[in-house]
Amino acid sequence: MGKRKRERALKIKKKNNKKYISIFKKILISPKKIRNLINLIKGKYVLNAIEILKNYVSFKKSRILLKIILYIISIYKNRTKDNNINNLYIYRLEVNKSKYIRKLKYLSKGNINLIKRKLSIIKIEIKVKK
Repeated sequence: MGKRKRERALKIKKKNNKKYISIFKKILISPKKIRNLINLIKGKYVLNAIEILKNYVSFKKSRILLKIILYIISIYKNRTKDNNINNLYIYRLEVNKSKYIRKLKYLSKGNINLIKRKLSIIKIEIKVKK
């Protein structure tokens, strides 16, 4: 590997070392339902986002997002050995649709209904604000 390539790779590595990314696939909730709650916490500090989600704890979507945020906080703590999460903020939070789960519901007289359950993909990225 050449000197310039090595230096460029180190710069990219240092730049990417400051952000923590996690992707969750096949979450059993439709993207439309979870998108409005994501817009509330996008760009906020992690502690504020946790407080907002605890207000909506009766909903399934808030429990899912709370687990995701706590998981990414644990990733940050393991990588940096730092327990201070006051300066962490949600840099990017995306939700996209995934495949459907298809089920058959059998009815009388030989009829069949197709039931489609929507799945989501959630990508979260947190950064340290100085």
